[in-house]
Amino acid sequence: MSQNIPNNCDDVLILSEDLDYHGVAVRWGLEQMGVACTWWDRSEFPRSQRLSAWVADEKTRFECSDSDISLAPGRYRTIWNRRGQVPQVADSLNHSDRVVAKNESAYVLNSLGQMLSSANPDALIVNRFCQARAANPKLQQLSIARDLGFRVPSTLVSNDPIQIRAFFAEHHGAVVAKQHIPFAWRTREGELLITATTALEPKHLEDDAALAASPMIYQELLPIRSEIRLIAFGRTFFAMNQVREAPVKREGFVDIRYENVDRHAFTVDAQLAGLCRAYMNATGLVYAAFDIAQAPDGGYIFIEANESGQFLFLEELVPDLTVLDAFCQFLASGDPEFRYLRDTGLRFADFERTNVALRFHERYSRHMKESKVSSPFELAE
Repeated sequence: MSQNIPNNCDDVLILSEDLDYHGVAVRWGLEQMGVACTWWDRSEFPRSQRLSAWVADEKTRFECSDSDISLAPGRYRTIWNRRGQVPQVADSLNHSDRVVAKNESAYVLNSLGQMLSSANPDALIVNRFCQARAANPKLQQLSIARDLGFRVPSTLVSNDPIQIRAFFAEHHGAVVAKQHIPFAWRTREGELLITATTALEPKHLEDDAALAASPMIYQELLPIRSEIRLIAFGRTFFAMNQVREAPVKREGFVDIRYENVDRHAFTVDAQLAGLCRAYMNATGLVYAAFDIAQAPDGGYIFIEANESGQFLFLEELVPDLTVLDAFCQFLASGDPEFRYLRDTGLRFADFERTNVALRFHERYSRHMKESKVSSPFELAE
């Protein structure tokens, strides 16, 4: 697919943040390819970043204190909407003022995202701001996937103790619970704890007030041994199969990310590729990270699709999956129908040996030790 790109355009605009490993690695990769990039770290707004936008009869103008981002029409070939959508406000504000400042700042960032889309109608946007938000709700994901031909787990979203216990009984106690939005918190001793998919036990259903306090996702516990992490962008697919060493247990964490598993490359067949492409077409996404369980009979069970999910760990664990090279080419191409046909030799392992990666790890380590909030999901308000 060809595009008419103005001569003064930058190839790629990356909306990310300094503590986003994926953003930093991809920017390095694009630089190795000679691709011009503009970087905007939205997470610094408004704490240390100053933004101004003017709308007048003759034009719209925008200035950012630490980025050369522009709202000029047709400026960008590609916009990667990666990270930094959550504003960081000044610590000196009291609680009420922090809430107001955060809400106002989020509203402005959303407005600027929409204006970037409007100013670059022919650009590849990964993913478009409206589609990205619309694709996140888990109930919506499951309904779309089911209608397209995926199998889906039996699922209940509820805060009704009666319905939750009935669902638990219906599935003979083989039920997991998980949050819509992951989060982390700290103990008084400073230990960082995280949430993950957890197998329910009868003791978890005893307290009506606890069950009613917040809705959660309840799903049947699937007796599967393998789960596929599939990265899709354009018409390109990379997949890693994760095979449990033992049958899935019925207590504690049952999240395959935290289990001992055998990980290897997985060949995406025509059926799975067709289902994933249909899902992306239905949601308007040009990039998605799918979690797919494989049933004993070989059928594919849709778990979720993250519109900005992680992908570099595939190449880290299975070096033959050259996803960094392919994704950088995808952004540079500006083509929503991109196919990965040529290996340029760009490797994640090479990035890990650079000073750029070294400085990132040092910065991240310092942040983990010094910051009041070290995890992007840590509860702070």
